[in-house]
Amino acid sequence: ARTAAAGLPVPPGFVVPTDAYRRWHAAGVRSDPAFAQAVVDAYARLGGGPVAVRSSATAEDGAEFSFAGQQETVLGVTGPVAVLAAVAACWASLHTERAVAYRKQRGVPDDGLAMAVVVQRLVPADVAGVLFPRDPTDPTGRLMAAEASWGLGEAVVSGRVTPDRFRLDHDTGAVVETHPGRKTVRVTPHGEEPVPPDQQTALCLS
Repeated sequence: ARTAAAGLPVPPGFVVPTDAYRRWHAAGVRSDPAFAQAVVDAYARLGGGPVAVRSSATAEDGAEFSFAGQQETVLGVTGPVAVLAAVAACWASLHTERAVAYRKQRGVPDDGLAMAVVVQRLVPADVAGVLFPRDPTDPTGRLMAAEASWGLGEAVVSGRVTPDRFRLDHDTGAVVETHPGRKTVRVTPHGEEPVPPDQQTALCLS
């Protein structure tokens, strides 16, 4: 929301808020026609077509824990029925054995836990990744970090590849360091596919 408000080119989308999850968890909102219609209408306002449906749990991405890859992401979702099913899959992923074990290991309580779901137009990216405005490994705070790979960014954030890594000067954007990764697969809107051997260690960004 902040990047969209700042005028950056954020794909259009909508959020299913945490109170919808709490109603579902308490009483089964999946059978609530008004809720289903609200999601269908919001999807229609995006113009239909493929979307990314992403989990955003309330305990995620705090100062101590990232929860990266612990909850569900569904890519290439097309059609209102599929969008509703993907939202339900995201909600259910909050209670998988892996997610529960992760929270227990790190002492994150389940009390008050809830999940929002972000639905955004899917960008059919040739290359995608993550930019850290402050490199978490740089104690000076003068560097940014970027990680990127072929295809959709899911290959990077899920840890399925070792991405190309770049360190950049925060003030000028100049590339300070470049570290090629090993990118054996790419994620597309239709699934996962192998990367040709000659591209696996080639930098995906100039």
